[in-house]
Order: sequence, then C-alpha cells, then structure tokens
Amino acid sequence: VFKIEGQNSFKEHFASLCYPVFKECCKSVFKDSELAELQSRLLASMLITVIEQWLFAKDCLPPERFYEAVRTTVKQASLKICDTL
Repeated sequence: VFKIEGQNSFKEHFASLCYPVFKECCKSVFKDSELAELQSRLLASMLITVIEQWLFAKDCLPPERFYEAVRTTVKQASLKICDTL
C-alpha cells in the first residue's frame, strides 16, 4: 500500500482527509492565507511521514500510545507557537 505513489495512494488519500482540518486550524492562527496554505500542507506531510515511520518500525508503539504521543506533541507545539505569535 505504501509503495503506491500518486493518485489514489495512501499518502494522497490521507492528505486529502487531514489537509482541510489543518487548513481551518491554520487560518485561525495565520492571518496570511498564503502562509496558512503552506503550513497546512506541511502539517499534513509531517503527519503522514510520522504514521509511515510508526507503521514500519520493528517494535512500534501500540496504537493508543502512538496516538497519545502524537496528540501530546502537536498540542505542546501548538501552544508554544501560539505563545510566540
């Protein structure tokens, strides 16, 4: 599944699902729409990369721990970013 690139690939499908969510979040933080667009795509790409690395890891975390780790990291990073704006 991960070897397939381009249209209908996991990456494209997942990005199409999470990108709109990130875009809405970024629009409220970044008033510059061009910057919000870039940040949305960057966040979607980063999340896909992290998921792929987790799935390919030999001794990967259980799904619940992985979710909690990603959630905590994103939350802490978001708070830090908002504090500096």
